Amino acid sequence: MSEIHIIKEQQNPLLKRREIIMSYPYANKTTPKKEEAVKAISLALKTDEKLVFLKKIAPIFGQQRARAYVNIYSDENTLKKFETINKKPKKAKEEKPKQEQKK
Repeated sequence: MSEIHIIKEQQNPLLKRREIIMSYPYANKTTPKKEEAVKAISLALKTDEKLVFLKKIAPIFGQQRARAYVNIYSDENTLKKFETINKKPKKAKEEKPKQEQKK
């Protein structure tokens, strides 16, 4: 994987976070999932994964790159206070007994 390029970085002291727009490369694959992108971004920026909130990944047409909008918080309490995580946990599927077919 090639390098992640930061396009714009802004400090927001009121919300205790850094707001970053970056170019995120992915070679010969589909657009990465949020979990994979958060791991790569946290490694590149040398921060904890728990403090990185990925708002959006927008692929750039015709290129193997995406524009990523990221917020990096100073602590976990601030992240929970300002960001909502809308992902619901998956329910375990219950197996229904199959009805016997009548002949």
